[in-house]
Amino acid sequence: MHTLLLSVPVALLALHHLVDDSTAVTAALHALSGWLFVPAACLAVVVALRVHQRGWPYVLLAVGVLLPALRGHGPHVAPEGEPLRVVTANVLMVNDAYDEVLAELFAADPDVIVLQEVSHGWGAALAGSALDAWPYRRVIPQDGSFGIAVLSRVPARFETVDLLGVPAVRAVLDDGTTVLGVHTLPPRNAEYAPLWHAQMGLLAELDADVVAGDLNATRHHPSYRRLLATGMRDAHAEVGRASASTWPNGVFPVPPMRLDHVLVGPGLGVVGVRELPAHGSDHAPVVADLVLRPGQRS
Repeated sequence: MHTLLLSVPVALLALHHLVDDSTAVTAALHALSGWLFVPAACLAVVVALRVHQRGWPYVLLAVGVLLPALRGHGPHVAPEGEPLRVVTANVLMVNDAYDEVLAELFAADPDVIVLQEVSHGWGAALAGSALDAWPYRRVIPQDGSFGIAVLSRVPARFETVDLLGVPAVRAVLDDGTTVLGVHTLPPRNAEYAPLWHAQMGLLAELDADVVAGDLNATRHHPSYRRLLATGMRDAHAEVGRASASTWPNGVFPVPPMRLDHVLVGPGLGVVGVRELPAHGSDHAPVVADLVLRPGQRS
């Protein structure tokens, strides 16, 4: 019985470290890893201790998974530098709460706004809203889920990037800081999963100081961890909030997870991160307070 009980958590733990996320099934399992792998590791520890010395290899394996997920964070020391506030929000293409969402974004007072799922309705709302205080913008509305917009309060030039069939927007601010607004495909089926996997790999090759948007990835996905291995840093993790959630806000019957991210390069520090009310979307907006550290941005 002990062997049977151990087989499930050990298989899940091995999947976490050894199996990639290039298929819809493995991508879903990795997305749920905070709800599957950590309890599995706890079960492995409990069962292994009951079988005494024979179980210690399983304990070590479980601890190897538990430590990254449960490790504490020391006190966050806010870095100094020129402030840059970035907001990213997947507004949900069928959401018509334009006034509520835009008022929330306006109140956050960001320097740069990155929006995903910008429908033609959202495009019209942006054109006629109080967000005209952000006059530098690239808005690409679409009928589907992949319309995107980046708006800046400071002078910026824009470039539309082809993210394997999905538009992304690169904004170069007047100080040279580059913000990349993205919305990757959801890896929910055999068609999208390999494309999403390739998109995540492509993000590592694009030149950006800040990557913001709905990546349809959690911090547990191997593709996401590989992106961090390039030197980008998770703003939530930087301030001890790696376990925060942004989706689905009760819209879908799935466990909460964080699909919306702000990643920063080596020349930027993170002062704070918070979420805003979703106002009809399945994604909560993310507000990231960053600082540009003089002489450190590549």
